[in-house]
Amino acid sequence: MDETQLLEHLRTLRKANNTAPHKPLLLLWLLRRFTTTGSTWVRYADVEKPVGELIDRYGKPTVKPLPDRAAMPFVHLERELWDVRDGADEPIDTSVPERGSWLREREAHGRLHDSVEHLLRDPEIHAAAQKTLLTHFDPDTAERVVIDIGGRTPAASLEYTGTHHPEKRHRGEDFDRRLRTAAMEWLQELADQGQETVTAKQLTEFRFEGQRIPLVGDGRRVWAPPPLDAALSIRGPVPESEADDGLARFGYDGEEPSAEEAIRRALERNAPLVWFVEVDQDLYLPHFPVRVVADEPAERRVVLALSGESPEENDSDERRYGERLVRSRLHQKVFSARVLLAYGAACAVCGLHYPDLLDGAHILPDGHPDGRPVVPNGIALCKLHHAAFDRKLIGIRPDLRIEVAPWVRADRSDNLMARYGLRDLHDTRLTVPRSPRDRPNREALEVRYHEYLRHVGAVERSR
Repeated sequence: MDETQLLEHLRTLRKANNTAPHKPLLLLWLLRRFTTTGSTWVRYADVEKPVGELIDRYGKPTVKPLPDRAAMPFVHLERELWDVRDGADEPIDTSVPERGSWLREREAHGRLHDSVEHLLRDPEIHAAAQKTLLTHFDPDTAERVVIDIGGRTPAASLEYTGTHHPEKRHRGEDFDRRLRTAAMEWLQELADQGQETVTAKQLTEFRFEGQRIPLVGDGRRVWAPPPLDAALSIRGPVPESEADDGLARFGYDGEEPSAEEAIRRALERNAPLVWFVEVDQDLYLPHFPVRVVADEPAERRVVLALSGESPEENDSDERRYGERLVRSRLHQKVFSARVLLAYGAACAVCGLHYPDLLDGAHILPDGHPDGRPVVPNGIALCKLHHAAFDRKLIGIRPDLRIEVAPWVRADRSDNLMARYGLRDLHDTRLTVPRSPRDRPNREALEVRYHEYLRHVGAVERSR
C-alpha cells in the first residue's frame, strides 16, 4: 500500500454509512495511540470505553448509550487497513457478532497492517491521514474530536512540530557548538516526553535557526551536516567488541574519505557526538554524548567513550567500570525498545499500553548462558507483572498460558489489584507478537517455567 491508496481508503470510509462516524473515530484514536506508543496494536477491551465514549459523543444520538458501541468499527473496519485476531491469534472476520462480550471472551485484538504503520511513521503522511479522517466531520466538530482524543487543536495536531527547535543564539558560541547543543536538547526533550526512539524521517527533518539540518545522512554511518566539518553523529549497533581499556571501537572501513576526516576532526576538537543505535529499520535509539578519544588507523577505527568523558577525566579503573556500565545499560535499553516494538507497546499479560510503565523483560536473565538480548528472549510486561514474573508470583508455561502461584490464588482478600491484577490471570493466555520470529522462545520458556515450579514447590513445602 502506498500513500495515495491509504488516503483513498480513509476517504471512502464514509460510503458505508454517511451518518456514522464510528470508523473514523476508531482510526483517529488509533493514530493518537501510534503517536504515543509507536504501535496501533490494541485489545478490544482497551478500545471499548474510550472509543465507545467518542461514538456516544459524536455519533447518532441514542435513547440509551450502549456499552459496546466500539464493537462495530472494531469488527467492520476495512481489512485492507486492519487485522483483527482472537487470543489464539486466529483471524476474526466481519461476520462475527458486534458484541463487546463476544470480543472480550475471545481476547480479540487488532492492529493496522505493517504497511500502514510503515507509512504512518512519516510525519507528513500521518498528518495527511488525520486531516483526511477529520473531513468526516464539520469543522467545529473536528476541533472538538481532536481535543478529546489528543488534547490539541486540529491545526496544532496536523503540524509536525517535533523537529522545530527554538533559536539559540548565545554570544560567543560558534554555530557548531550551538547546533550540537540544540540537537541533544531536542533529543532529550523527546525522551522526557516518552519518545525514546526516533525515526530516520524525524532526524532528516530537524530544523535549527531557520534551517533544515539533517542529523543523519542518507546511507552514511558517519555524518557531518554542512556547514559542519566535524562529525555530528554516527549510526550502528551497540558495540560488542571491548578492549582492556573498556572503551568502544567504531570501524570506519568502507566510509568515504570525507567521513574519516570528519570523525578525526571530532577527535581533535573533543566534540560531543550522538550515536544513533539501530533498533529496527529506520528506527533509532539516540545515545549521547559520545566522544572520540583515539584513532587506530591501522585497524581503520576510532575509540569511543560512550560515557562522554575524555580519558584524562577519570583514572583507568573507574573509566573502565563506567564504560562497561554505560554499555550494559545501552544494551538493555535497545533490547527493551525492540521488545516493546514487537509487542505493540502493550503488556503481554494485561494489555496496559503506557510506555512509561512497560519493560522489555528477559525470559532468561543476562547472567544465564542463553540469556541473549534478543526479542525471542523477551516479553513486554508492565512494572507490576514484570516484578511478579521475576519474584515467581506468576509463571508462563511453554504453551503461553499464565500460571499464578497457589498462595496468591488462595488469597481471597477484597483488594482489587490482587484480584484483577494477579488472581484472575490464572490460566489466561499471554498475548504475543504477530510475527512468529518475535514470539517467546519455547525452550527459554521451559527453562524459566521449571525454575518457577521449583520455587513453588519449595514454598509449598515450607508452609
